[in-house]
Amino acid sequence: MSREHGTPDDETTVDIGGAGVGDARTLDLAVPERERWPCCLVEIYGEHVGRRIDLTEGVYGAGRADDARVRIPSLSVSRCHAEFVERPEGWSVRDLDSTNGTFVDDHRVGSAVLEHGNIVRLGGTLFRFLQAENLDRLVTTELSALAHLDGLTRARHRAAFAETLETWFEGDRTFALVVIAIDRFSDLEARLHDQAAENAVSLVANLLRTRLRRVDILGRLDRAAFGILLADVAEPRARAVAEKLGRQVTLSSFEIGESIVPVRAVAVATGRRPDDAPDRMLQRALDEALRRAGA
Repeated sequence: MSREHGTPDDETTVDIGGAGVGDARTLDLAVPERERWPCCLVEIYGEHVGRRIDLTEGVYGAGRADDARVRIPSLSVSRCHAEFVERPEGWSVRDLDSTNGTFVDDHRVGSAVLEHGNIVRLGGTLFRFLQAENLDRLVTTELSALAHLDGLTRARHRAAFAETLETWFEGDRTFALVVIAIDRFSDLEARLHDQAAENAVSLVANLLRTRLRRVDILGRLDRAAFGILLADVAEPRARAVAEKLGRQVTLSSFEIGESIVPVRAVAVATGRRPDDAPDRMLQRALDEALRRAGA
């Protein structure tokens, strides 16, 4: 029996290793003893996705400056944006009065001690902090996940989502497709700067993820549109789920920097039709959602 959508304990979690790649939180991130274990940063979203920066000792300045040990050639990053510092309690990140701020797991920080698995955002660039005895294995796992995931939202990217949809088409299970699009996203970008708008997209993805069951699949289909594959759900039920998800996004408060930003969402649901093909079904729902959202 399927679990009800929208309950607090519902969560999208799938296996990194196979057709269920959908959420990086399935990585083995438990680290019971970390004192002398090696550390690194892996760039998961930005201009150098997959870059590994080993943290060995001292201070690692991060920014656009040519002499930064963690150089990020992006205008969303200040010249001297932040620094990673080794302290007795572990590695920490400290903001250096940057324009767009430093975030750890979507929370803006002045300074914060890093835990294994944290995602650090510097401007528009995201790094995952890894610390473990078997660091090389975890880096390999992270890089493998990046082949399937959108770095900003940690949802499947469109190609991986479409591949999963095709696999579901080949089986006999009942399923439905929901597309959630941020309403008037261009207006949101105009009110905010590009980085804040990206933050909004990331926060919406996080909210959707907490409202889904483990068997459901979340993907990013467009700049501000997400696809959700609902397993064992027929179209009438999917419409109710879509309306509920859209309403939850619209009623939520999204804290971006020091502001609360209202975000509205539109939702479209469709089931499999007799003459459907995977790409036709996906494009039909996406086009309708973007049309309603004024994209």
